[in-house]
Amino acid sequence: MTPRLPRRPRAPREPRRAEWVRVAIAANQPEGEMIQGILTNAQIPSYLRRNGAFDVPDMLAGGPRDIMVPGDRAREAQAALDPLGDEEGRPELPSSPSAGTGDPAGPTGEA
Repeated sequence: MTPRLPRRPRAPREPRRAEWVRVAIAANQPEGEMIQGILTNAQIPSYLRRNGAFDVPDMLAGGPRDIMVPGDRAREAQAALDPLGDEEGRPELPSSPSAGTGDPAGPTGEA
């Protein structure tokens, strides 16, 4: 029977890298590069990925692109791309005075 050799100590594990998540979808590569420029100005790393449902290499710059950012920066990226935030933070759009009233005469009362 051979003597057992002492085990070599394991190297410490690398910290797990953040997973990349999709924060936007661009209609084509030039639009994706514009969105990527906004993120770069906000100092958020990003990359473009061909959309899996439309992966046709012959289309070159055509076809939708996913804009990917690290998962821990996703909220920051969404804030940079949509500075007004969610629907609650947006101002109401002006509507016509007779909209939804069912009054065909309009705001002046004349038909």
